[in-house]
Amino acid sequence: MANNTTQCFIYEKEKIIDECTESSKEYRQKLIEQMNEIENDQNLFLKEFIQHKQNLHEHALIKQIDQWENDSIIRIKQTAEKCRQNFIKSIKKSFKQIDYKLFHLTEQLKHIRNKTKFNENYLNELKQKLIQLTEELHEARNIVIEENATLFINKINLIDRS
Repeated sequence: MANNTTQCFIYEKEKIIDECTESSKEYRQKLIEQMNEIENDQNLFLKEFIQHKQNLHEHALIKQIDQWENDSIIRIKQTAEKCRQNFIKSIKKSFKQIDYKLFHLTEQLKHIRNKTKFNENYLNELKQKLIQLTEELHEARNIVIEENATLFINKINLIDRS
């Protein structure tokens, strides 16, 4: 006959299967206590499981995704602010140049107006300079936004290994 031994759940000893029987009231009571303990653990697990299902947004991985999102937004905002500051610095430089040209145009206008004789050539030249200044004001010719294709925000992916 094969040795059919197993660990006794109650007495934690190697016993032949069915050797620990229901004949002992004490043994039966211990089995009931063990069953109650397992049911209690199962009920606690069920409550925890329901909480996890209902609170998916509290899961550690969701929090990690949220943190990645916040960190990425901060990086984007910092980069945007740096670009704004660089733009302001550059546009102020451009404004100084426009201001200088406008001053000279104003002086030319005053000078020509004080002349008793002026012709269309003078007026066309002044008109063209004014058009050029207007274009420089509305178009930041020397300033462009360049997007870099390299990642400065780490991309995340979710991998389900189930």
